[in-house]
Amino acid sequence: MKGVEAEFIDFHVHMPYWIRDPVKSCRRLLLEELTAGAISAVVIGVDASLETIKSRVTPREITEAAMEDFDYLAFQQVGYIGRMIMEPEKFLDDFLGDFHKHRRGPEDLRACRSVEPRFFYTIVSYKPGMEEEVAQIVRSDSSILGVKIFPTFHFTRPDSQRLYPVYKAVEEAGGLVVVHTGCDPGPWELTRFCREARPSYVARAAKRFENLVFVIAHLGAYSALKPGIYFEETLKALSLENVYADTSAADPFFAAMAVKEGYADKILFGSDYPYVSGYNVAMAVKDILSLDIDNNDKEAVLRYNAEKLLNSLPRGRQKPG
Repeated sequence: MKGVEAEFIDFHVHMPYWIRDPVKSCRRLLLEELTAGAISAVVIGVDASLETIKSRVTPREITEAAMEDFDYLAFQQVGYIGRMIMEPEKFLDDFLGDFHKHRRGPEDLRACRSVEPRFFYTIVSYKPGMEEEVAQIVRSDSSILGVKIFPTFHFTRPDSQRLYPVYKAVEEAGGLVVVHTGCDPGPWELTRFCREARPSYVARAAKRFENLVFVIAHLGAYSALKPGIYFEETLKALSLENVYADTSAADPFFAAMAVKEGYADKILFGSDYPYVSGYNVAMAVKDILSLDIDNNDKEAVLRYNAEKLLNSLPRGRQKPG
């Protein structure tokens, strides 16, 4: 395992948002993954209700949330967060105006399978208020591996009963659920707006649906203001048999900590490409290779945990193509 020649499975990646044509976007993603040494990738869709976001994130809410995080804001000096606080109205207009560029629905994900059906797994995004529709998409398309929940801009706790129809559909299909945990770029960097994205809520859902696999994205650790914000909750959740976590967008330090805490078989490599600025898939792989953990554990995180998990799931074994 030297350099980026190590073979790996990228369990958390997205389509390049600046390329709007879905086929071209998937081709660009495939090139990025293959160049880094990937043998497979799980590409995740993004969707939300802009109306819900507009109703829940207002200039006044941003100002109040910023006051709650004042000490952290002063210490961390995150540039765009400062602009968001100083000009919340303009920030929201610009942010929401750009949000549509990042939305990728089931049709976009199907483009990836058309580009290389033997390489890509796909996970569709939940969308608030469309629980039955999302459940039906999962039931009707056997190539979909599962569903992604974004508690931040979905404003939905992972253990919410409104998600039960989605969970039941994924469970019956033999897939998995990925849940964003920690904070999120934009207004969701402020603690008030990311409190619903806690691994402890994922654990509650996992206890309710014992036959459904849950993946805690970002190790519960992503936060520009409070790195490692919910990491301790992730460690507790990983004690459940049906809970895993991926390394995407989290400081590699937390992946090493999870391994050293005894969860080497529960950690899945994810690059979160292209959503970490100045960071690509190869760099994410190098970060895992550079960790002070056993080489067998590095191999497990990069590839073998994902292979074992996918082979244990009916939808994982029914790879597209």
